[in-house]
This record gives sequence, C-alpha cells and structure tokens, in this order.
Amino acid sequence: MGEYTKDTAGPFLKFTNCLPKGVDYEWSGSVLYLTKGEEPSMVLRDVDGPDEPGKGKDGTIRVGAPTRLDTVLGWSFWRFDFTRMLSERQRAVQYVVTTEKGASSSATFWLQAKGQPFHWGYTSCNGISGSIAQDHYSREDPTYLWRDMLQVHDAFPLHALVGGGDQVYSDPVWKVDLFEEWGEMPRLSDKIDAKWTSAHEDAATEFYLKNYLESFTMEHVSTAYACIPGIMIWDDHDIWDGFGSYSPKLQKCEFFQGLFKVAKRFYLLFQLQATEEFARKSGEFLEEAEGFHSVKFMGPQIALLCMDMRSKRSKEKILPDKTYGLIEKALDSMPDDVEHMVALSGVPVVFPSIPLSESILTGMKALFKKSTCLRAMGKSAGILDRFEQPEILDDLLDGWAASVHAYEKQKFVQLLQKSAAKKQYRVTILSGDAHVGGFGEVYSRAKPRPQKEKDPLFMYQVICSAIMNSPPPSGVVSTLTRTNFSKVIDAKSKQKMMKAFGQYHNPTEKLLAQRNWCDVAMYMPPYAPPANPKDPYFGGLRFSLRSEVPHAKKGYAEEVYDIVTPRFPKAT
Repeated sequence: MGEYTKDTAGPFLKFTNCLPKGVDYEWSGSVLYLTKGEEPSMVLRDVDGPDEPGKGKDGTIRVGAPTRLDTVLGWSFWRFDFTRMLSERQRAVQYVVTTEKGASSSATFWLQAKGQPFHWGYTSCNGISGSIAQDHYSREDPTYLWRDMLQVHDAFPLHALVGGGDQVYSDPVWKVDLFEEWGEMPRLSDKIDAKWTSAHEDAATEFYLKNYLESFTMEHVSTAYACIPGIMIWDDHDIWDGFGSYSPKLQKCEFFQGLFKVAKRFYLLFQLQATEEFARKSGEFLEEAEGFHSVKFMGPQIALLCMDMRSKRSKEKILPDKTYGLIEKALDSMPDDVEHMVALSGVPVVFPSIPLSESILTGMKALFKKSTCLRAMGKSAGILDRFEQPEILDDLLDGWAASVHAYEKQKFVQLLQKSAAKKQYRVTILSGDAHVGGFGEVYSRAKPRPQKEKDPLFMYQVICSAIMNSPPPSGVVSTLTRTNFSKVIDAKSKQKMMKAFGQYHNPTEKLLAQRNWCDVAMYMPPYAPPANPKDPYFGGLRFSLRSEVPHAKKGYAEEVYDIVTPRFPKAT
C-alpha cells in the first residue's frame, strides 16, 4: 500500500438497519466522507423510488447537512445519515458527495425489494501479516478476491457487506520508533510501569489514521466500501495482534490502555462511523452493554447479531457476564418473522486445537520468567515476543478453543441454542480470524443422531478467512486437521469440523488453506433451483465460500463450496 496523498477520502457507505415502518420497510444508512476541513454536501438520485417531498423530476433528493464527527491532523470526518423506503422491486440508488472546492465522488448501491431477504457478503482479515515474504502471491495481487466480489455484485447485487474483523492490520504500530523503544525495554515490569505521554498519543494517532486511509482507499476495496453498504465488527489486528489475551497486568497497564484508546477512536470513526458520544446517542447499539453490540435485520427473515468481542476482552473472559444478559434480552425481542439468526463471532467457536500446545507454551513462559538470561536468549532466538511470552501463545489463548474459555464457550453455545428454541429460528455462527476456510457443526448427542433439519440444537459454524492475508503453512493446517475430533460441549451437544472440500481436495480435509470470502443468500430462486416450499432446505440460508487457487487463476474464484443451513424444525 502506498501513502495516501489526496485531499479527500471516501465515500464509505454503512448499513444501519432495515426496519418495518407501518406496512412498509425503512432502510437506514450513512456515508462517511473525509475532507481537509471544508464541509461537503450530498445528493441522492433515486429514480425508481417512491415519491416524497423535495424529490426532483430526475429523482434527485438533497441529503441534510452532515455531522462533523471529529477532526484529526487536519482531516474532518463527516457523516451523512439518510433513509430510503423499500419498494416492490429491488432498485439502484446513486449518491454524489461534493466539496466546496469542486471535488466530487459518486457511487451506486442497491436496495432489496420490500419483504425480501438480503443477498450479502462476508469478509475478514483484509491485510497481510508482516511475516509474509515480499514476493508472495498475496502481496503481488492482494485484491484478487475483492475483484471477484465486485464481479458477483455486478451480476447479482449485494445489499450488504459484513466485515467480520481485522479490516485493517495494525500490528506495524510496534515498528513506530516510540513503541519500538517500549518493546525493547529489558524488563516487563519497566514496560508495565511506563507512562503514556502526549508524544505517544501523537505518534499513535498519526499511525492509525495513516493505516486506515491506506487500507480503506486501496483499489477495489474502496469501490466495494462505496457501493455495498457495510457492517463491521473488530478483532485483534484492528487494534494489534492478540489484544485482550495478554496477562492482566499488561492489559491494564497505562501504556496498553493509552494505545488501545487511540485504536478504538479510529475503529469508531472508520468502521462504525461514530464517536463514543455519537454511538451512545444513536440508538444503534445495545444500551448498557460494555462495547459496541448491535442487531441488524437483512430483510424480515434474517437477523445479524454483531458482537464486540474485543473492547472488554481479557485473558479469562471473551465477553463480560453482564453482556450475556443484554444479548439474551435482545434475542428475546426478535420479531417472529426472523427465520435465521447469524451470530458474528470474531474468532471461531468450533475449531480444532492442538493438544498440549497451550500447556507447553504456558510452561515455557513460566520458565523464561524465572531467568533474565533465558529471557534474553528467547528474545534473540525469536521464541519470545516483545511482551515476553512465547510466540503464538496469544493466538492459542485468544480463541474459544482455549481451555481457559471452556466454560464460557459452553455458556455462549447454550445461549444461542436457548434463543433458537424460544424464537423458533435457526442459528448459524459466522467467524473469521483463522486464515482458513471451514465448516463446523454443533449437534445433538442424542442416539441415534437426529437429521440436521430435525435437530433443534443444530448450528453450523462457518469460517471465512482471509480475503487478503496468506493462509498458514501447510504443516500447521495438516496438524490442525489431524488433531480434530468430535468434542463434547455439554450434556446435550457435541461439535466437530466437517469434511467439506473433497470436490477439489483430499476428501479428509476439513480446513481450506486458500484465500476466500463468503457469499450469503436465502436458498430460493434466483439463488437456488426451484424447490418445494415444504422442503426444510427451501428458505434455508446458503453460505458459499468463494476461494482463490493461486497457481491456477481464472480471474474469478476458482473454487466454490456451499452449505445450506436448514430452517428450524417447527418451520418444516
């Protein structure tokens, strides 16, 4: 990515919600636009939309004045809020943002027909790790799958695009001189006691602003962000690698918290198009929740539970206890029309783990802690990171599969199953993070095992990662596959990864070590062949992993893998 040199940035289009209004449905969204101070203006051209006051003969509607969310290093962040009423057919809406100096940016997005489910996409891990070689194919063509998405969008419009975490990679923040100096302090206690100064604040602000500008304005990525309404949750790389899974003293130290505060500021501005004050007043997020959790409706049939699993993450807890009660309350208030509830979890709930690896690395950490000499050797050999713990330990502790999260994982799965039974909808868990694709399942332990469509406890876990980053080495993937077995969750449920990639790969493979993104639609025409409505898979939710084969490129996703989650048993 090159340094951003223009005087404007955007537009970036965000989906807020789609809710009933009388007998109709009102779509709400916003556009973020950055300028070097001057206030922009915005007009819509909604030729096929219903008549309304102020609409011109050419379908032009002037949008109200924007809100200046923040000003950072000469950049003003402007948010335009607007609504549209849905009509009997899907339609295109164009918008144009103009500055006083004459700069103009336009894009077109699509609204779904009234009462119809959205066709939408999901991505994660939109960046490349620093450890990836400069001549690696992922660096040579980073936006290959973004182009595939835009081609799909041109043929069958996407009505929303979900970013499931790691929309930016902020790990290079530790290469900024002031933070590199902190990382090179000889003792961990010195790091924990270090003060956060205005110089650190300025350096962090400059880094995160630059990083977001370069990431969000990449060719093809910026086109998608302008013409497909976005929904985003964050994960660790949006902050820095492993944030939330370090020792309590490190997590709570002044330096960590100061840097986190800056990362959160820019997450809110770019991804949620908000500030903390704006978010509290907007009504978009769950009230009283610690973090930024929301429920989105993708048409009346599909609800999306967007969970913030980073703001209050700790080594011991992924979500605070209070948050579970608020999430349960939100799920209990779901409308009866909802047939599918998709829960966004930044890290996969169902995923293989490497036996004993967590214990071994934790033991290594304790050993290094006892000896200054061993710590120095560990750092020079690359075994210890700048936080004085073994490399990849944060990754192991970060996931739901970690032993420390076993009880909370059980609690989370039971919450989703309880909600499904109460509201009579099917739950699917959708996650990124892992840099592989995969399909897992949670299912009943009853004997004989019930069919999926008749199992009220059944849930798919869809893993979609990464749209840009490189997959892990084949040896890591092979080890994860060999150590994957069905596991007990509780007295009623088990979990396992599925053998889903035999069409092009070894039939035993359960993880897809190729870049991918996910296309999601209800399983009915035009996204499925005609079928009998009594079929439990008619009206199911189809998840298609669209994957790149780097050495056999055709200019679009070379491999596609589908699963269809059936409707809840009562609906059949």
